[in-house]
Amino acid sequence: GAGSYAVVATVEDPFHAGSATGTLTVAKRPANVTLGLPEQTYDGSPRIATATTEPVGLAVAITYDGNAEAPVAAGTYAVVATVVDPTYAGSAVGALVVSKADQTIDFPEFFEVFANDEIQLAATSRSGLAVTYAVAGGPAVLDGTTLSFTGVGSVTLAASQAGDGNW
Repeated sequence: GAGSYAVVATVEDPFHAGSATGTLTVAKRPANVTLGLPEQTYDGSPRIATATTEPVGLAVAITYDGNAEAPVAAGTYAVVATVVDPTYAGSAVGALVVSKADQTIDFPEFFEVFANDEIQLAATSRSGLAVTYAVAGGPAVLDGTTLSFTGVGSVTLAASQAGDGNW
C-alpha cells in the first residue's frame, strides 16, 4: 500500500557483517477525477455536483466553498472533488452555479364591481414573498392592499414581486 515504511537490511553471512536502515516510500497511483456540474436552479433543496473516477468506482469527497454540505441557495460555489482511497490520489476543481428560480404570481380576477366597492387584494407569489400592487390604468386608487374606485370604467392592476437572493 501507499505510505512510508521503515526498512532495516542486515547482512547474514558468517564472514561479513553490516546493516543499513532507511525509509521506503510508496506513492499513491494517480487517478483522474471528472466533475459533473449540471446547470441547476434554486428549488429549496440541496444542489449537488457529481464526480466520476478513472479507475472507476473510487470514493470521492466533494466540498462546496470548503463545506461538505451541498448548498441550497442560489449563487456560485467553488467545488473540489478529492479521491479518498489508500492506493489512489486525484482531484478536480470547478464551479457549481445555482441560478435564481423564476416565480409566478397568482392574481385572482375581479369581473364585476361597483364604483363604491372596496376590494382587498390578495395575490400570492410562488416564492411566498410579499406581492406589491400598482394601478396601471383606470379610475382607481390603492391604499396598501385596498383598491377603491374613483369613477366608472375598466381598471388595470399590476402585481409584482421583485424577488430576493433565490427568486
